[in-house]
Amino acid sequence: MKTVDLTVAAIATWRITHMLLYENGPFRLFRKLRERFGVVYADADSSEVVSFQYEITTCPWCLSVWVAAAVTLLQLLSSKVQWLWLPFTYSAAAVAINRLMERNRQKFPEFTIK
Repeated sequence: MKTVDLTVAAIATWRITHMLLYENGPFRLFRKLRERFGVVYADADSSEVVSFQYEITTCPWCLSVWVAAAVTLLQLLSSKVQWLWLPFTYSAAAVAINRLMERNRQKFPEFTIK
């Protein structure tokens, strides 16, 4: 396996894990999935978790192992699945760039385009 394939799969694993744990997703799909697995939030619009049934639903270290296992299994089953990870890798890069830009806007407001 090439280094670039490993890098793309690793970044995609992080992005998928982050989406499943922290984002609502389209039509609140990810939030509903977490709630189905026992996550209880303080209120309907809150991201504060008051209780949970399974640690995998709130722990990035735990969930990333299972996401990585699925990514690995899919890669072992077919060498042509690398394209599946590209949207998640591109999304992770966009999120990282956006966060960098936000930090720079706070540090250097005079360079912000208005």
